[in-house]
Amino acid sequence: MQKVSKFEQLIIRGLFLWVGFGLLIVGLYFMLLVGHELSPPRRVVYGYVPSLAGAACLFMLWAGHRLRLLVAVNGLAVVGALLMAEAYLQLYPGRLEPDGLRNPLPTELSARIPHSCPSSLLNRHLSGHSGERLLPLTGISSNLIARDVTDEGATLTRMSDKYGFNNPPDSWRRNEVDILIVGDSYAFGTDVRIGEGFSDRLRTSYQVVNLACGGNGPLIELATLKEYGPHLSPPVVVWAYFEGNDLTKNLVEEMTDPILLRYLNGDFSQDLINRQPEIDSVLASYLESELASRRDARQAHTITERQLSLKRLFMLGSIVSVFGFSIDFDNSYLHHFGDIIRQAEALVSSWGGELVFLYLPSEHRYTNVIANYVADSYADRVMNVVSNSGVQRIIDVRAVFADHPDPRSLHDGHYTPTGYRLVAESITDELGSRELKD
Repeated sequence: MQKVSKFEQLIIRGLFLWVGFGLLIVGLYFMLLVGHELSPPRRVVYGYVPSLAGAACLFMLWAGHRLRLLVAVNGLAVVGALLMAEAYLQLYPGRLEPDGLRNPLPTELSARIPHSCPSSLLNRHLSGHSGERLLPLTGISSNLIARDVTDEGATLTRMSDKYGFNNPPDSWRRNEVDILIVGDSYAFGTDVRIGEGFSDRLRTSYQVVNLACGGNGPLIELATLKEYGPHLSPPVVVWAYFEGNDLTKNLVEEMTDPILLRYLNGDFSQDLINRQPEIDSVLASYLESELASRRDARQAHTITERQLSLKRLFMLGSIVSVFGFSIDFDNSYLHHFGDIIRQAEALVSSWGGELVFLYLPSEHRYTNVIANYVADSYADRVMNVVSNSGVQRIIDVRAVFADHPDPRSLHDGHYTPTGYRLVAESITDELGSRELKD
C-alpha cells in the first residue's frame, strides 16, 4: 500500500477539524437559539444529530489515518447522495403546468370565467375605478362555481352569491344568519360534491354564510371578516384553521402584500361590500387576460420551472418531509397569527358575537407516528396562542379523526364526504341549536 504523506494526513485532519466544528456550531445553534421554534423530533434531527456528528469528527483527529480516510470517503459519499436526492426531489417536475392562474381551470368551464380566490391576486396590483389599487377578497358575483352530476344522473350547479362567495342566493339576510364561516378550501368544500362540504351540511340546522375560498390564510380571513362580518353581525363566527398550510405557507405569502398588511392596523377597509359591481368588472377583465395568457403559454409549451432552495437543500427539507416533518413555522408568524386572532375576537365581540376556533388536521400527520408527533407539537403552540387571545371555545377535529379506525381514509385530496360530515357533526355537537336560535 502506498505510503500517505504527512501533507495528505494534514489535509484530512484539517477536513475533520473544520467539519467537526461546523457541525457543532450548527447543532448548538438549533438547540440553543432556535430550539424553542422546533418540535422535539426536529430538535433531534437538526440539533442533536449534527452535534454528535461534529463530536465524532473531532474524535477522529486522534484515530488512525486509515480509519480517518475510510470515514472521510464514506461520509462524503453519504452526504453527496443525500444532497443529490434532496435536489432531485426539489426539481423533479412531476406534473408541470403553464404559468397562469393559481387555481386550476376545469376543462368544462374553459369557455367561462372561473371562480377566483384572493390568494391568486396577491401583489397583482389590480386597479379600481378610481385608479387606486384594489384587492378583491371574493370572486365574481353570480358566477358558476361548480357543476356536479348526482348518482341519479341529475346535474347540479352552484353559482356564487351576490358578493361572489360560495353560498345559496338567499343567504345574506341580516340578523337572520346563525353562523359565519371564514377559512380556506376545506371550509369552501373542495373535492366533494355540492352540498357535501361541512359548511353546506351545517345549512340543514343553521342559517350559514360561508366566506371561505381556496388558498385563504389567516390574514386574508381577517380582512374578509372585517369587510363583510359587521354587515351580518352573526352570533357565531367559525374560524376554520387548517394546520397544513395556514402558518407554514399562506400567512408567509400574505405578509408580503401591502394592502393586506393594512388590515393589521386600525379600522382599514376597502369598503368591498359596497363595491361588488366594480369588483366584478375588475376581476372579469383580469381573469380574461390571465386565461388568454394561459392559452398562449400552453400553445408555446411554456412550463413553470421549479426552483432549487439552497436552505432547503442543506436542511434536507424534502427528505425529512417523507418521514413526517411537513409542518414547520417560526415564532414570528405565530406572533402575527396571535395578533390576527385577537383582532378577530375583538371584532366579533364588538357586535355581541362569539368567535369559535375550528382546528382542522392535515392528512400528512397520519402517515406515521413521527409525523403525528411533530404535527401535535406545533398544534399545541397554536392552541396556546388562540386560548391566550381571548377565544373561549375551540373545536379540535384532531380528537374526532383520531377516534376513527383509519383517519387517513378521511382524506382524498381534501376531506372525503365522511370527513366533512365528521367536521360538521363536531360543530353541531359543540354549538347545539338552542343557543343560536334563542
